[in-house]
Amino acid sequence: MCLEPDRLEYLLTFQGNLVNRLGFSDLGLFGPTVLENLAGFLAIESDISALMLEAENPHEQPDPLDMTRIHPEDYEFAQKMCQDALDLDAEDVADQHKSQVVQQLMMDDSRGRKMSELNLDDFAFNLQRQGEGNKRHTLGEIVNELISYRADRRPAFYIPNEWEVMQMLTGENERTIGRGLRVTATVRKALSGRVFCELDSGLDAILERDYVSDDPESISSCQDVFSTRQSIKAVVILPEPSRFQVKLSTRQSDMSQGATFIQPFREDPYNDLEKQAVAEDASTLRKRRKAGAVKRVVNHPNWHVMNSGQAELYLAPLQRGDVVIRPSSKGADHLAVTWKVDEDVYQHIDVTELDKPNEYSVGRLLRVGGKYTYSDLDELIINHVKATARKLDEVQLHEKYRPEDELGALRTWSPGMVAHDRNLLEELRPGSPWSKHVRILHR
Repeated sequence: MCLEPDRLEYLLTFQGNLVNRLGFSDLGLFGPTVLENLAGFLAIESDISALMLEAENPHEQPDPLDMTRIHPEDYEFAQKMCQDALDLDAEDVADQHKSQVVQQLMMDDSRGRKMSELNLDDFAFNLQRQGEGNKRHTLGEIVNELISYRADRRPAFYIPNEWEVMQMLTGENERTIGRGLRVTATVRKALSGRVFCELDSGLDAILERDYVSDDPESISSCQDVFSTRQSIKAVVILPEPSRFQVKLSTRQSDMSQGATFIQPFREDPYNDLEKQAVAEDASTLRKRRKAGAVKRVVNHPNWHVMNSGQAELYLAPLQRGDVVIRPSSKGADHLAVTWKVDEDVYQHIDVTELDKPNEYSVGRLLRVGGKYTYSDLDELIINHVKATARKLDEVQLHEKYRPEDELGALRTWSPGMVAHDRNLLEELRPGSPWSKHVRILHR
């Protein structure tokens, strides 16, 4: 919104002087809604050292905060921050203009150090508890304005070089498509004398016929070798960041000299190369195992694709005895069964599949622990998991069963315990038939 200079001069001439930001509304220059949106962008310059602020009639006096980008709604926060930065109590500023501490701080040459000592996180947390919302960013901007008001804090402009522009637009740089690096490209169009390709990042790549083979005479046309959407391995022979393209070669002599990446750091003589080789081999094996892993889909209501931790989280709100059947990390001929024993107690069962029709199907025989065999998953759940859960219920209903908290009380028993605990101790005394079970539980 723009206010014509002639109208502003007319209003100020006949309606009074513009002393502070509140005058924009008092003189009828802007309505309340427009002023709320514009207030931070309308500055009233004044000589801060010449301001004589008084406690009476603050609305008729200039305010040093009107020189900043701070919104009038946040003046109270700025005044409180200045008071804390100057280490003043509420009694010290009770009889002053509310912004006099702001004037004092803005004239202090060490204001940057003093403002940096404020704990803005705690201040923002307290404001949020009071219903002011999240003001952390606002408080940071207030600090910047009080240190250097209306300053241009944008970084210095510079013209990026060709490689920097390339990285900003495509993500590629000298370390990824530099000369001599091996890349993977997809053929978009094959002509007689050249092939137009595209890298994974979308960057254009060109393969000339002379760079297809070490024997150029054996290639009469690139169309005989390459087809659309074909994936090829090549090496970069000429990156052209100014044209957003690279030139490739698939000649065996160039490929043998290419590198998959640029080593970011030099080899340290103190590195344990043997451990490094073992770790690299293990990482490669894991990647191959993951790439070749069969993504199984078992047609059963209890089947879920998750690991052991996710299975426990899934079963946490469910009833005791509920089951999750999931893939096993031991291979395609294994299944894992997780069931809820009790609150925060779970059992993970390894199930071996025997007589599998194929790698995707469930085995015709399911073996648990090397000795229990079941014909299908439902039989395993009913005759193994549910049967174990019933046995657990029987144990807990036994007259000799004691919960863990009572066992903890027994550990701390002393001769001064009350008399009604003696019957319990008599049942669990050493030498009694049940005492050996108590010792097992204590372990």
